[in-house]
Amino acid sequence: MTHFVATTPRDGGEHQLEHRLLMADGVVKTLHIVMHARTNEVGQVEFLGTAMDVTAFKQTQGRLQASLEEKDALLKEVHHRVKNNLQLISSLLSLQAARIADPPIAELFAESRNRVRSMALVHENLYRAGNFARIPMRAHIQNLAAHLIRAYGLHSQQVGLSTEIDDIELDLDRAVSTGLIVNELISNALKHAFPAGRPGQIRVELRLVEGQRCLLEVTDDGVGLSADFDVERAGSLGLQLVHDLTHQLHGTIAVERGSGTRFAIAFGAEGAVDAAR
Repeated sequence: MTHFVATTPRDGGEHQLEHRLLMADGVVKTLHIVMHARTNEVGQVEFLGTAMDVTAFKQTQGRLQASLEEKDALLKEVHHRVKNNLQLISSLLSLQAARIADPPIAELFAESRNRVRSMALVHENLYRAGNFARIPMRAHIQNLAAHLIRAYGLHSQQVGLSTEIDDIELDLDRAVSTGLIVNELISNALKHAFPAGRPGQIRVELRLVEGQRCLLEVTDDGVGLSADFDVERAGSLGLQLVHDLTHQLHGTIAVERGSGTRFAIAFGAEGAVDAAR
């Protein structure tokens, strides 16, 4: 029984097929046949070729494929369970925050919930995409931004949040760190940049610069930072996290003040992939 048949080759062309043979003892053998066509002196097409027994190779290939599919299924289940556990922790933090009468302490719980949710989103994206090596950052950051807008209840306020994300995929570690940085910077802007219902805009950008560096920018047109602000000595836990996570990415951070605030974090593109290519 022929498993694969190619079209008849022209003179000098190559013809490959796999042929399965049922032997007298009931064993099925797989032959890989390679033939070359040529025209003889009387104008007839004749074939010269070789046949190789690839039965063992096919069996090994089948076992490897089955093993790979099993490992993919297990890895998918692991990410699914991690995501569910992180979402459970997030829910517990929300419940605890709702039971605390002191607003500043309740806010700390809510901030922790958002950080846990940021990490859960990474595993959720891995589970949905079925790609366990890289995270599509456009969808990840857009989902994270939408979650923060809902969490801070700013639908009724005049604060807009926009994103411009290149079609970049990051490995798991970099995606988690980048997501947490975005979480902290958006949260910081939502809490402090627009007091007393002041309208404004927050913008998040992530670009691959010359294929060598990733540039993350979070910009707002709010009230701005004080002149003596230093991110390395920031008093808030969120900005300390931004500094520490940037260090983990072996990156640099720059802060610009003016009509608002702009954070620019640059880090190496090792492990980053431009999915548009």
